[in-house]
Amino acid sequence: MSASKPYPGLSVPDEDAIVAEMLGMVARYSQSFPTHKPSRPAPQKHTILLTGATGVLGATLLSLLVPTPEVARIYVVNRRSPTGVPLLQRQMEAVAEAGFDAQEVLSSPKIVLLETNLPEERIGLSDELVEEIRNSVTHIIHNAYLVNFNVPLAGFDPNVKTLWHLCNLALASALPTPPRVMFVSTADVWSKKPVLTGPVPEIMTDARWATRGGYGESKWVCENILNEFAQNTPLCPIFMRVGQISGGQNGAWNSHDWVPAIIRSSVNCLGCLPSLDYDVPWIPGNIVAKAIIEMRDSPYMVHHLEHPRPVAWNTLFRPMADTLHIPLVPYETWLDRLEESGRTIRTPSEIEAGKRTNPAWTLINMFRGVVASSERAWRRAVGQAIMDMTHSLEVAPSLGEESCPQLTREDAVKWLHFWRSIGVLEWQVRAKL
Repeated sequence: MSASKPYPGLSVPDEDAIVAEMLGMVARYSQSFPTHKPSRPAPQKHTILLTGATGVLGATLLSLLVPTPEVARIYVVNRRSPTGVPLLQRQMEAVAEAGFDAQEVLSSPKIVLLETNLPEERIGLSDELVEEIRNSVTHIIHNAYLVNFNVPLAGFDPNVKTLWHLCNLALASALPTPPRVMFVSTADVWSKKPVLTGPVPEIMTDARWATRGGYGESKWVCENILNEFAQNTPLCPIFMRVGQISGGQNGAWNSHDWVPAIIRSSVNCLGCLPSLDYDVPWIPGNIVAKAIIEMRDSPYMVHHLEHPRPVAWNTLFRPMADTLHIPLVPYETWLDRLEESGRTIRTPSEIEAGKRTNPAWTLINMFRGVVASSERAWRRAVGQAIMDMTHSLEVAPSLGEESCPQLTREDAVKWLHFWRSIGVLEWQVRAKL
């Protein structure tokens, strides 16, 4: 196998320095806490504040919250478009992409669409809206977050600040109990625990175990800020450490994720897909959304959320290889080809071009660690720890076998057709004989 030396722009930071930075960020956002001063009775129904509804998971959450009988209103808070696309148009496109009837969902009188700058004080809302939220919101589902595995921890500070503002907004509530702040976290907070003797429990984790990259590090910071609020205020947060989300009911899967990066690089540059002899617990986005909604009044703070019935990697990659008409090769062979594909990439412009045509190469440090970490017991195919799901299975009926069956080859082919439908993947369809 090729030597594991990072290429330009892909350096590996010092772990001790990262841990110190993580702890410092938690301390910075945990210096003081507002006092909750209730002044209104509890409402009969739930009012939800949902952030980040223009992504696939957020659009699915919105589409499933609308028909939920216990939900009276949904404040949908999205960031402003950098290109000026109207919010309603963006939201309709997101809901349609997630496989729902956008006209039906967004015609609901329950929905209040808001466009703002989330890291600003009070998440950028007007005094009038803040007063409405103070008097009515019972749950805050915080899903908006930068998904970029090449950004260092410091680059996620606006996301951490947004969570802090939401906690302060919750404690400003006039209701007898502050809103439940629900945070979509990540299984990456367990990614680097060196010794595993069984499934990792639904408890707080050590900072060092989350140091695989800025994304997981920042979510560990957010979890610990929520824990500080829970220890020092009446806030009762809930966070869901979500594993790999796969395509939902129509195959919709975020094209910037690492799995589609493998597929795109394999088709565009490598001419093969990797084979691995390990399980994957990837869980459809619509099941994740249903489970999160069911967890909104959970008695537990920490939840793990992945597929409770994993399947073998090759159960999904074999049909994708067959559909794409490329071979399935040993992982080491695939990784060598990926390493070779990036040897000529040097300049910033070449790196940017590589992100478009060969996105797996930009995640090369992650893929280099797959085989070594996967050889350890109690780990999944890409080194992720096997997670205990006792809390989640107790409170989320949608994780049962009937509503959450194992993934099949049909699911894998559906993902490919979704990526092709949005223009990020092309392959030659062979005529039937």
